[in-house]
Amino acid sequence: MTMHNLSRLGLCLALAAGVSACSQQSTYHRQDLALAPSWQQPDDGLTPQQAGLWWQGFHDPALDQLVEAVLAANPDMQVTGLRLRSALLGSDLADTNLTPSVNASLDANGNKDLKTGKATSTMGPSLNLSYEVDLWGRLASVRDQASWEAQASAQDLAATRLMLIGKALEQYWQLAYLGSAISLGERQLANYARAEQLTQVKYQAGAVTRLDLVQASQQKAGKQAELSAFLVQQEQARNGLRLLLGRSSGPLEFAPTALTTAPAPSLAVGIPADVLARRPDVRAAELRLRKTLAKEDEIRTSFYPTLSLTGGASTTSDTLTQVLQNPVGTLGATLALPFLEYNKTRISIASSELDYQIAEAEFRKQLYTALVEVEDGLAARHHGEQRLNYLAEQRVFAKEAERLAKARFQAGATGVRDWLDEQNRLWDAELALLGQQQEQLNTMARIYKALGGSDRS
Repeated sequence: MTMHNLSRLGLCLALAAGVSACSQQSTYHRQDLALAPSWQQPDDGLTPQQAGLWWQGFHDPALDQLVEAVLAANPDMQVTGLRLRSALLGSDLADTNLTPSVNASLDANGNKDLKTGKATSTMGPSLNLSYEVDLWGRLASVRDQASWEAQASAQDLAATRLMLIGKALEQYWQLAYLGSAISLGERQLANYARAEQLTQVKYQAGAVTRLDLVQASQQKAGKQAELSAFLVQQEQARNGLRLLLGRSSGPLEFAPTALTTAPAPSLAVGIPADVLARRPDVRAAELRLRKTLAKEDEIRTSFYPTLSLTGGASTTSDTLTQVLQNPVGTLGATLALPFLEYNKTRISIASSELDYQIAEAEFRKQLYTALVEVEDGLAARHHGEQRLNYLAEQRVFAKEAERLAKARFQAGATGVRDWLDEQNRLWDAELALLGQQQEQLNTMARIYKALGGSDRS
């Protein structure tokens, strides 16, 4: 078989593929979406950030190292990456319907004349070609589905990455908060121990009653119980961080010991329409909406007539020569008429249209959920800053009240109960301030996530 003959056969098949100009593929039009021109909540103080990975805006080198370690070792990241590879292979496989199917075999035949007893045998390779002409775009719809799924899987990977970064930050700050809370609890416990000792001295001197001594011991025991609860939560947070790192034990090189109050990172929130382009889960939902539309096209056109061209050749016949000399005349043509199955056609098409409407509603829901998450984050940040200021002011007053109550007790003006109450109020004030500082960090991270991240690596 010469290269010239092969070229003639390839040209024949290419011309047959040109019949697909009758494509019945639908054109995708994004549905009307209710998008406000701006955010309802104030975005004051949020300015364009510098180029870089968005979590680096928190200026914590240990946090940066933790994020890198989680992204490298987390099983969810690995599974999503493998799913993306599988979707890409599926896309490559779907693209093979652009070329003919080729089957090759080695055949052997034997014959024996019963009269003469003479035996003959033949052996030789054979080649079979089959090509379906894409008259209505059905095969193109199959390729489109695989392509949209591969692109959606890439967005799934980006969404998983964003989710894991958010979890790493949340777990990191939870450990930092607990470290600070435990340090605070240890200092408070030391204060209660000193109060108990001072009350013991006064009791032995007859300056206070046994009730004062019991109250001081009771407060110290209660604080020890609270501290134990924080230690349990700390170990649970460490285990949560280990799971993010893809293991169940071992040291945590990036575990923080205290919550730092670094300046909040800058962030450009843009406008609501930007979420369409920046949120990977929203982009994935729209890509799968387009996949559903392509699936609807495939189902609809699968009931149209299909035309398959076939050809065969072997060394034991002259079929190959005939194909190359007169390819149009010798290629077999098979016309299938599936549209005759009217009921099945009607039900299948109606079902595919419902699937598209469902996917359309899911896409709209995904987008509106993303927009609400941004609004919630902006509201939490704005009011959280105000709460942070009030809590800082409350702690100042609580410290002063505790100092005055201590002085009155030492002077014998009051019993120990007033001093212990003020110590509890100071503890509550410091813990509330610490918790709000953690919440503000989490709120900024949630805004970043709701906007789809904004790293420019």
